[in-house]
Amino acid sequence: MVFRYPISWIEPDPELMSPPKQLMKIRVAELFAGVGGFREAVESNGLRKRFSVTWSNQWEPGEAKKAGKDQSANKVYIKKFGEEGHYSDDIHLVTGTDKPLPKALLNIDMLVGGFPCQDYSVAKPKNTSKGIRGPKGVLWWSIEKILRDAEPDYLLLENVDRLINSPATNRGRDFAIILKGLQQLGYIVEWRVINAAEYGFAQKRRRIFILGYKKESKLCRATLKGSPTPEEVISKIGVLAKAMPCKLVEELKGYDLQR
Repeated sequence: MVFRYPISWIEPDPELMSPPKQLMKIRVAELFAGVGGFREAVESNGLRKRFSVTWSNQWEPGEAKKAGKDQSANKVYIKKFGEEGHYSDDIHLVTGTDKPLPKALLNIDMLVGGFPCQDYSVAKPKNTSKGIRGPKGVLWWSIEKILRDAEPDYLLLENVDRLINSPATNRGRDFAIILKGLQQLGYIVEWRVINAAEYGFAQKRRRIFILGYKKESKLCRATLKGSPTPEEVISKIGVLAKAMPCKLVEELKGYDLQR
């Protein structure tokens, strides 16, 4: 049986009648961009309405004899995304000075990047790995400088899984330094070591992904209600716990940075 009501009985819903609210896009800076892997993701069809890359950087020391825009990765990046907001020179020229960061870099909501990893990589013998003290590892401090000055709400970083055990002479120190630094800057941090082969990709590519969000951010307030333990964040209620579930197989351990 179908019931029909006079149109005058229907009260209009103001929220349905008003135009949809426009969501503010998350402004993203992409560091160590290569040919734009992170940008491909955040500007894909499913995420384009929520993210916008407003500043990016790529520089390859191995091609230092070439002008930045003439380096191989930069030519590909610019061809794909254009020159607007793209910085093609050494990131140290931006972060290694006393001058303020570029306005577009100061006005970001999220920092992403796969910071160079040769100093942690399995391609280098363990006894020669220098970690954060190596020529590539020092680029971590460029990230730290941007986070400190721009104060974005979110960060997503990627590196080889050996970062966790770097350097060979004092395993775990480098990762502990990174986590401590992020904590001091006011970030809640989650991380996962992901094997691409376990997610349908035709390669055994193990990478660590580091997700951080400010304690006062909307994401933090929505995710960490109450006072959850670190174990609960990692295995149950954290962002990565929901996206990439895991089980704790041993107790969490601390690291003494005085060692």
